[in-house]
Amino acid sequence: MADRKTWMLRTAAFAVCAGSVAVPVTQASVVRPTPVMEQRTIVLNGEPTQAKPYTFSQNGVVYMPLWYVMNVLQQLGFLNTWKQGVWNVTVPMSIPADTSPDTESAGNAAIALNGAVVQRLQGIAATDPASGKLTMFFPVANIEQLMARLGIVATWDGTTLSLDTSALPTPLAADQIGIWNLLVAVDQAFGVAPDTSGTSPYADLSTNSPAWGYVHASIEKGIYQPISSNQAGVFAPLTVAMADQVLWNAYGISSDDAAYQPGGSPVAWASAVGLVPSPWKSTDFLTPQELATVVSNVHNNLEGFVETGKSSWQICYPIGDEATASFAGDSRNGQPFFPSNASVQSAVGQTYQFFDSLQVVKQGHSYVLVVPNPPTGTGFCYITTFGNVTYEISGQSKWTNAFVLDTRDVQWAKGHTLLVLIPSSGLTITWNQMLPLFSGTVVLGELQLSAGAQGLQVQRMNINSSTTS
Repeated sequence: MADRKTWMLRTAAFAVCAGSVAVPVTQASVVRPTPVMEQRTIVLNGEPTQAKPYTFSQNGVVYMPLWYVMNVLQQLGFLNTWKQGVWNVTVPMSIPADTSPDTESAGNAAIALNGAVVQRLQGIAATDPASGKLTMFFPVANIEQLMARLGIVATWDGTTLSLDTSALPTPLAADQIGIWNLLVAVDQAFGVAPDTSGTSPYADLSTNSPAWGYVHASIEKGIYQPISSNQAGVFAPLTVAMADQVLWNAYGISSDDAAYQPGGSPVAWASAVGLVPSPWKSTDFLTPQELATVVSNVHNNLEGFVETGKSSWQICYPIGDEATASFAGDSRNGQPFFPSNASVQSAVGQTYQFFDSLQVVKQGHSYVLVVPNPPTGTGFCYITTFGNVTYEISGQSKWTNAFVLDTRDVQWAKGHTLLVLIPSSGLTITWNQMLPLFSGTVVLGELQLSAGAQGLQVQRMNINSSTTS
């Protein structure tokens, strides 16, 4: 269970001075006449604090001085400021928070998390009897809502504001992020909706935590495996190895099919397919910047390309479970096309290398596929479209039309590239391998490529290996 002591606000440590500086009033309505003030109490985790804020009611709404709440959050480790009508709370990267904006809210003041406004409200300026100064008062209901966004359960019973921080995890070092951070990013990338239903069975993950919905969904989808039946473990620092495993699971790859994936294991696979940079060590903790790199790589892979310039793109071969997408049925008369793990790894590695080498450039109003290197060995590329394929070798300025383009029939020297016009109907590109023992060829990968008013579109077509004579 995460250590809650970090978040405990000791009564002795929370001494509120009656003469403390009040929150300056900016762009707020001033209540007139002076309202009836009543002194209330703030209780933290069942222990009364020395904070005794004065509250008042107006039009059925209870208002509390913002300064007292800001002080509580400051003691809990949340840096927060009041400036130009915005109460901004800085949330550590490793602490989950609900940052979804309330687009229907309105008012003269705002609440922001990490600089982004999440809610607007009507604040009122009034004199705080404790300090004798004009200060900002917020509706208690809005304070409760802000606390819920942080995973703090706030309850107002009319006289006491009770705060329960048991759902807060211990914050990590500034250069570390939690496993839950990746789960949220992966769920969002793959379109997995958070599931906030039910009650958490994990002692270290409360249903009140803003991370619960995404973690719950990740567990249900098999993206993440809790460390035990009653410990989720998602607030631990994220290692490269754990990131590799989560990504492997997110792409729906089974451990039984490891031999068919590039690299043959989650760690080697994540590097081979370009999700995780190869220099990273599996035992290293990811930094926030490194998490951003991984998430960007995932998005590029799902998109099928990355923009490298104003009019240029690099293809990113979309990842699939190659056991079912490429190698299912890879035999004839009981004899496998690829009889060893080494031959499988060679075949799948060449497939990814070929597709990942492809580029697209825009020349005037035309999009052009660039094949930089001529295939070698037994591998070859096959390009088709509706009608003729139009291509040329760079530097020749001579376009050729062909019913199909088979790279076994086209030669280009080192330093030159094969250029193929992308028509409005798009291109179908396959990577194939010759099988001399079977007197045929096998298709190992296929992309549908199109470009037009909506920009570049890349779609992987999963194929079960089949031979052609």
